[in-house]
Amino acid sequence: MKIQADITTCLLDRLPPFYLNEKEVCLADILNVASIDTLRLSIFSQNSSLLSFEKSLEMLDLSTRVRLLSPQITQINAETRSHIANYQKNSLCKSAKICGQSTCETAPVENTIKQGLYLCIHCSDTWADPSHQDIPAAWNFSDMKGLKFCFVDYLTFIFETVKAKNINVRYIQVGNEISNGLLWPFLRSPYEYVDFVKTAHYLCRQYFPTAAIVLHTDLSYSSEKANQWYEVMEKTKVDYDLVGLSYYPVWHGPLKELEKTVSDVSQLTGKKVILNEIGYMNTEQKTSAWFGHWKCDDIPYSPEGQRLYLEYFKEFLQQKLTSYLHPEMFYWGMFSYHNDEHFPVALFDRRGNALPTFYELNR
Repeated sequence: MKIQADITTCLLDRLPPFYLNEKEVCLADILNVASIDTLRLSIFSQNSSLLSFEKSLEMLDLSTRVRLLSPQITQINAETRSHIANYQKNSLCKSAKICGQSTCETAPVENTIKQGLYLCIHCSDTWADPSHQDIPAAWNFSDMKGLKFCFVDYLTFIFETVKAKNINVRYIQVGNEISNGLLWPFLRSPYEYVDFVKTAHYLCRQYFPTAAIVLHTDLSYSSEKANQWYEVMEKTKVDYDLVGLSYYPVWHGPLKELEKTVSDVSQLTGKKVILNEIGYMNTEQKTSAWFGHWKCDDIPYSPEGQRLYLEYFKEFLQQKLTSYLHPEMFYWGMFSYHNDEHFPVALFDRRGNALPTFYELNR
């Protein structure tokens, strides 16, 4: 199982510094060392500021250009040195601000993002999840027809902007964890919003015919609820490629329930399941965002516990669920160490130093 990463448009606007072996590095370095080649970009409308989205893509383009790491960084270990050597001919980092260095070679402006991109469109000014599915404040409408027009117009802008930049889009999802609805308060039940989902997926096919469409919920904790929800999608003939599930032990409970949910929903739909949000806490500190208490087999919430959990988790998936799972999954909040709400699941400490889990991601 390959682990990829999630990043948000709002984080790209104020990307914090990162350190490997106390040496400041850029996002390209982080991705190279961890063997990450696809980023799940969580897109907020930010009051439908179209310029903000374009800026986020530009920042992502500058910060993910592949380059050779400095000699100090290559002292991490032999395996990492070997991995980095493969990038010797691709010294393409563009921005000194993003890299934290002024000696990076500059790439031609027309070169675009080298990594693959997973478009995760929240259709909200902020996080969309089972408790929040708020319509962007700038959408101006008076009825359902107007709401759908705003929805289509927004998606069309995003897709045209991305397509114009020649970005390698590998996955798309419209709506995040939509088990409880989409665009509240108007679309609450699956039968109410299935038409919007179908329209969104039609646009996905038109703009990015080779990208896999993901239908994402948080229902990994209940096989019964997941089957009921995805059965509606099947009965109404929604076009999609992968079942998307979030799984955090702190919220979703034991691995045995995840095992049952993944196997059952995969057999129901005839589709593979992608774990498009995973994570484990690196501290016992609780925040309003990470308030649960359940631990995986009592593995502690600590930097070392986080590393042990990920090792255990990957082995569990390999042994139990290989035939039902898509071979990639996405670690959520990896870079958010500067955010008090989301720090507990990050793979960097409060100063931006990589935690042990980071080095084990794709070993």
